[in-house]
Amino acid sequence: MSSGDVAQDWWLGLACGAGDLIGGHLATRLQPRLPERAIQRLLGTLATALDALYTAQTLN
Repeated sequence: MSSGDVAQDWWLGLACGAGDLIGGHLATRLQPRLPERAIQRLLGTLATALDALYTAQTLN
C-alpha cells in the first residue's frame, strides 16, 4: 500500500470513456448479426485473458 496524494488521470479516464461509447455502439450493431455461441466464446476468452493478466500481475 502506498501513502501520499492520489490524483485523477483525466486522459486515461477520457480514453476509457471513449472506448466504452465506441464499444457499446459496435456491440449493439453487431449482436444481432453474430451467433450466440460466438458471443459466448468471445466473452469467455476475454474473461480468461483478464484472469491470466491479473494472476500474472499478482505473482510479480
